[in-house]
Amino acid sequence: WVRFGCWMFPTILLIAMLATFGQARASAAVEKERIRCQRQTSKFQAARKPFDLNATFLPIFEGEAFKELEPEVLSVDPWVVYFHKFMTEAEVQAIENHLFAQERESEFKASAAGGGGTHSARYSETAFCIGECDSHEVIQNVRKRASSIVGVPTDNFDLSQALRYKETMFYKAHHDNHPTFHFGPSGARIFTYFVYLSDEGMQGGETNFPNLQIKAPAKRGASVLFVNTKDRNPMETDARTLHESLPVISGQKRGMNMWLYQYNYRNFWSKGCATIELADKLGRIGKAAVDVLPQVTFQNDFEKLTLHIYEVPYDSRGYAQHAHWIENPVFVGSVEPGSSFS
Repeated sequence: WVRFGCWMFPTILLIAMLATFGQARASAAVEKERIRCQRQTSKFQAARKPFDLNATFLPIFEGEAFKELEPEVLSVDPWVVYFHKFMTEAEVQAIENHLFAQERESEFKASAAGGGGTHSARYSETAFCIGECDSHEVIQNVRKRASSIVGVPTDNFDLSQALRYKETMFYKAHHDNHPTFHFGPSGARIFTYFVYLSDEGMQGGETNFPNLQIKAPAKRGASVLFVNTKDRNPMETDARTLHESLPVISGQKRGMNMWLYQYNYRNFWSKGCATIELADKLGRIGKAAVDVLPQVTFQNDFEKLTLHIYEVPYDSRGYAQHAHWIENPVFVGSVEPGSSFS
């Protein structure tokens, strides 16, 4: 037993050293990619500021803006707006002929959460509008309209995604702001537009917001706009806008997704820096692709009370990594009355 143990110890140690070396190489590769893709704070401006949502949506709510689109406010906290006439019938037909043209049929793939094919959470068919498709006049016009409503530059828009749900197809409850998007150079996905291109008479397929108990009908020419992040922090997910596409009962639901980001998307997409895979890798090392990393300063305005600061490590989803850390947080420092700590 002793001899066996003596022979095993170097083997175990070697395996541990190799594992550590492999992790270090992987982290170095991610850091290299982070630097290549980093957002320059002096060059790229944020689309949203804290507590700016009311300034965007109150004119719509009070009937002062975009009346020609027939907006209906479904929720004010968080904001969800349904535009009954987001597009004219001529625009709908032009987009249908463009996005769902016969020559693009091969581009549509069965889409499922996490990959191709079918999935218990999602079953639909999607195709991204790239290159000449994206530069088409009708796509540009609709994007500019969406941009003007929320004040987000068109360069912050993802590539439009055409999708369709045939009978019995669905997409169960999900959120559009991926948990690690805020680590990527384009930041969080702050708004979503879903534009409905369905045929008249289609049944089912509503966009349901279970946490808000509201539904947006899949009406031809309409669109639903909703906020994905919090008013006080545009980079933090607002879980209340979790939503789902209810199953299609009859007919076919067609539509177009437009996703809007906090920072320029097109620039970083052209560099291959706007992928979920990169965001997840950055999340694992806990560093965002930005040239100036955020600094937190604690200011103690109490006259007599000393503040003690502790750290509890969290993963990319915002969950404490282990119960041990909650019970035994790491002491960071103290802030005396009238002083600050960074």
